[in-house]
Amino acid sequence: MSRYGLLHRNGSSFLGARPLRILQPSGQPELPTQLPTPSWLNASAYNPSLAAVPPSLQTELRCPRCAYVATLRVDWATGCTGELLKRLRRKIATNPLGLRKRTLVLLVDARFSLVASGWLQDAEPAAWARDTPPPPLHDRRMLDAAASVYDARLHVSPDAQLWLAGLRAGPKGTEDVTGLAPLHLRRRGTTLAAWQRPAEILTVTRGSKCAGRSFAFFSGDDAAARAGELRYFSWLAPTAVVCALPPPPIAGGARPQPRVAFDNNDGRLERLLDELRGRGSCRVQAHTRMKQPRETSAKRCRLSLNGVLLRVPEWGGALLGVGHLHRGHREWLDGAKVNGGPNGVTFGGHHYTHFWFKAAAAPPHELLAVSSEFCLGAARAGGPDCEAVQYLAGLARAPGSDRLVLSFGVNDCSHRLLATDLGAVGDDLRPL
Repeated sequence: MSRYGLLHRNGSSFLGARPLRILQPSGQPELPTQLPTPSWLNASAYNPSLAAVPPSLQTELRCPRCAYVATLRVDWATGCTGELLKRLRRKIATNPLGLRKRTLVLLVDARFSLVASGWLQDAEPAAWARDTPPPPLHDRRMLDAAASVYDARLHVSPDAQLWLAGLRAGPKGTEDVTGLAPLHLRRRGTTLAAWQRPAEILTVTRGSKCAGRSFAFFSGDDAAARAGELRYFSWLAPTAVVCALPPPPIAGGARPQPRVAFDNNDGRLERLLDELRGRGSCRVQAHTRMKQPRETSAKRCRLSLNGVLLRVPEWGGALLGVGHLHRGHREWLDGAKVNGGPNGVTFGGHHYTHFWFKAAAAPPHELLAVSSEFCLGAARAGGPDCEAVQYLAGLARAPGSDRLVLSFGVNDCSHRLLATDLGAVGDDLRPL
């Protein structure tokens, strides 16, 4: 980010008029910088989610050292080459993935050493039932899915597109279709079978404040939640919206669509964003050109939700989540030549910064506090810096520890890991 000037701005350019922080690793030498992905996927795997393995799954897998499950988006169309999508399509034939998109599932130990890996599918692999080798790569499906723990059980939630047999909504409907399903795992040596059953998938379709992407699911502890009601944050701004998905009818049949359970329509977070827009802080002046010149400068800040959420017992059960801003909405960001190719160009927005938020444990789960904006530090010759495109896709608490492990995508191309402390996060939160 330093070459574009954002790191050198004063506090008035950021949420709450507080300076941007570069979040640095908390000095944990055993934490690697990346997940143990195959080398041939180094330029195709990004936006990793991360979830702690529940004790019941450790028992089921007979794997007491299994600490985390990670999922990564594996994609032929990445930002690694700095080429536009239309140019990349011409190179599909030379890519081992072809046109498909997939989700890679990793099972790792507490030091993030690989235990087992496999591809997420929408049914239990038949090969396992026949006691024969798994099918080859080109026969497998890809589901762009994020892992999370809900109700003490691992789940996966496709982000934006539900690539499932019989559930894909079509070209114009995929952006507003999301689901949640239990994640089933079976391990044989270092080979992992990972699947979800279509009959178990809870779908959320387009149409209301409950539609969108990157939902943050969580378990409640009130009567409705204990009765099986599924809850999730769908939006943070202009209002913080919590939706509820009722349990399926006892007699069977279609599950009801979600409803807005709580709309915290006080607009406190949106007011911070409006103040930011009013100070002219949404445009990164250098190295940009407009995709749509008529777009007003005030609209070039987007505030969105990341699909990660943790309940913190030390905070009375309050919820800790992550949101992000990206500046330069509807702008191209011109960059340096990459690998001798054309100028690097972001596909959709740039200068991503993140912030923590704290939400109340009990309904209506209103937003209580937010942190300063931060980016995820990378070592550079000229000092600490951050990439212009970062997306925090995973958040897990190390078992028996205050350490938070963050996994994030870099430039829609690769990924990294970083650890911080829960206490440091709490110290940075300010009441709304």
